[in-house]
Amino acid sequence: MMTSTGQRPILDTDIVRTALESVRDAQPLPPHHPFFSFLLFRDQLQQPERVGGDFAALHAIFEVLERCFLDHLGEDHKTNEDWQALIKADFNMENRYREAYSLLYYRYLRPELDVSPDQIQEITVYGERQLRRRQNEGLANLLQDLINRETILRRVHTEKLLRSRIPYPRYRRLFGREALVNDVLNVLRPGKFPSPSPSPSPSPIPVLLVGVPGIGKTSIVAAAAHALLSDVSALYWINPVPHVPLIAQLKDTLALSPSGENSIDAIRAYFSTRKILLVLEDILESHLDGLDFSLLEHATVICTSRRFYPQWRGVTLEVPPMEQHEAQDFFLMMRGDVDESMFSRIYEVCGGIHHGRHIFVCAGRFF
Repeated sequence: MMTSTGQRPILDTDIVRTALESVRDAQPLPPHHPFFSFLLFRDQLQQPERVGGDFAALHAIFEVLERCFLDHLGEDHKTNEDWQALIKADFNMENRYREAYSLLYYRYLRPELDVSPDQIQEITVYGERQLRRRQNEGLANLLQDLINRETILRRVHTEKLLRSRIPYPRYRRLFGREALVNDVLNVLRPGKFPSPSPSPSPSPIPVLLVGVPGIGKTSIVAAAAHALLSDVSALYWINPVPHVPLIAQLKDTLALSPSGENSIDAIRAYFSTRKILLVLEDILESHLDGLDFSLLEHATVICTSRRFYPQWRGVTLEVPPMEQHEAQDFFLMMRGDVDESMFSRIYEVCGGIHHGRHIFVCAGRFF
């Protein structure tokens, strides 16, 4: 029948049939029914206009099932008029999928029409055995439809959750940093993003962005992370604590249960079974000392640092200051206007340091 592991309900055609029968008979489903573990139904129940109670939950299930049917049959099937003609037209199209959905829709979701099996046989000129076969096909198709919709919805929810872990919003203006973002993406996802290299590396390589504080490393990483979210199932954004081994910090962040298993083996096993995007900000040389880089081979890794590290095994990209025209555009966005002479004096002091936004604004008030 049905098993469920955590937030991953497993359905079969019997479960779908019981839900259809409950809607038809106006009998609420039991609270442990697997449909209530599906985001499709939980999202419906959480709508602000919803009322509480078992029958409100049953109506939410009706609406989800109705949407599955009408997306294939058409909105005209909601009418109470000419329903016999609509059924006949569905069966005249010689489409088994449509025939099955039409049969289920009128048998289970339109109880007010009181459509009997004999009426359907008369309209369709199908025998009882043929209609039973179509109904079973329809249950299998509906089951797959529900699973597909749930998978898409969970992917959307996961992406939304992961985006909330990125410190800067999507599509934030980068002021000349777009090329660096593309460089990061070309290394981490070879062949997927435009690359000037005729023969990109066949697998992702860890990337280290190096630059002085405030120059824009985090902005670049955030933009790259947003672009990579569709390829990953989990995102960990970590600012490693100084003087604490990186392995220990990774194990704590990943919430790996303490056991006799070696920490490195536990982390490697975790990474190998998931699509992980790992961001490590402001790593220190002590974090890299003794680090087994093969540990990260199954993850997509972006790190930032203030210094170059000779022991880094991956690609290192230096983040340069903004060009003067980019800094001027940034200043214009922050203040709304630009006095050329004032900006020139500010740029002499601040240069192209991205974090100079604060200096720009403050200095602009006093010049």
